[in-house]
Amino acid sequence: MAKVWLARHLGLQREVALKVLHRRVHERDDLRQRFEREAIAIGRLRHPGIVDALDFGELSDGRKFLAMEYGEGETLDAILKRERRLPWEVAVRVGVQIADALACAHEHGVIHRDLKPDNLMVRGGDPATGPTRILDLGLARVENAVALSGISDHNMAMGTPSYSAPEQLLGQPTDARADVYGVCAVLYRLITGQPPYAGVSFEDVAEKMHEGELKAPKAVFPDGSRPRALDALILSGLATRPDQRPASAVAFGDALRAVSQPRTGPAWRRYVAGAALV
Repeated sequence: MAKVWLARHLGLQREVALKVLHRRVHERDDLRQRFEREAIAIGRLRHPGIVDALDFGELSDGRKFLAMEYGEGETLDAILKRERRLPWEVAVRVGVQIADALACAHEHGVIHRDLKPDNLMVRGGDPATGPTRILDLGLARVENAVALSGISDHNMAMGTPSYSAPEQLLGQPTDARADVYGVCAVLYRLITGQPPYAGVSFEDVAEKMHEGELKAPKAVFPDGSRPRALDALILSGLATRPDQRPASAVAFGDALRAVSQPRTGPAWRRYVAGAALV
């Protein structure tokens, strides 16, 4: 879709991440409009867990660009390639930050739809201490974006297969619960070292979803110190049916906090539909 450059904004006198559409993408009206939608999505949001948009416009050759806040760090994908997996306490810390950022996005009518480790940046490269931020909103759905109302996503599979909700794989309408699935897919990889369903295509992942039940995290990477409730919560967020997942990013974030605080007892249960401690 685009190339991202480290650049200097001459007006603001600061370094920025400059995202510029590839020429072949710019020539397609639908893809150019999706890029405009991304700019609208980022421009609506002000949250420490979401990268800020600083400028949007056209280069001299007519291609669109989006200048975003630049911060040094590592993506979760790069960290996981080095560490394989994270301690569950660190994974919960990351998950809570993502859930809070998503709650802000959803409140402003923005559904991300492409959460994955390489779209999440950890400032300083240490997820145990640094903040985790959402970088890319290229597949976001923006409610009430009148100028872009002609863009339709129906019957179109989108996202990254291993982290996409079943309704995305089938090209069905999505809502905030697709992002709940996405953050749970990320958490699953953080604590087990692998995504819930591995596959290089939408068809591969959809077939694996159809073939059988998802393995519980403890069956992939046992950890006696990890709360059983955490595994159950992640599995509930990965439910095939949206109505069986936590209803919102707020509810999921609250449940994740409760899981990490044993003194709250079963408080997390009220946020989870259909979860079983297995």
